[in-house]
Amino acid sequence: MGWQHVKDGWLCWTQQKTGTTVEIPIAPPLAEALEYCDRGRLTFLETEVGTARSPKAYGAWFAKAAKAAGVAGKTAHGLRHDFGARGAEAGIDAKAGAEAMGHATEAQQAEYRRQVERRKLAARMLEGLYRERNLETAISVNWKLKG
Repeated sequence: MGWQHVKDGWLCWTQQKTGTTVEIPIAPPLAEALEYCDRGRLTFLETEVGTARSPKAYGAWFAKAAKAAGVAGKTAHGLRHDFGARGAEAGIDAKAGAEAMGHATEAQQAEYRRQVERRKLAARMLEGLYRERNLETAISVNWKLKG
């Protein structure tokens, strides 16, 4: 992905797997970081010798960089999953989420929604346990979902 994929503040590309065109707005922190990228290059992130990485090599590079940054276990594909899950947390339904993410079907976005609902139920169950036992300590913010 490079500057040729940026149009009016949006990243726009066609997915190889589904052939679907995907467009997502560029968040301000990413826009700021992209300003350091050479506009004459085809890709934002290159190898040490200035060439593009294959998808497999990019995934390995990303995982290594995430680990070095202290967020071990994060993957490039995991970011896509997180984005879909955040949409589900924000109340985006499966059909709309699938459209936004460029999924061929609603199944993956529906799974994000199920995961969010399971987390909400688990948090409510834990809250109920705390109330039932009259525990003074509030539940950690990490156990609650936004919204």
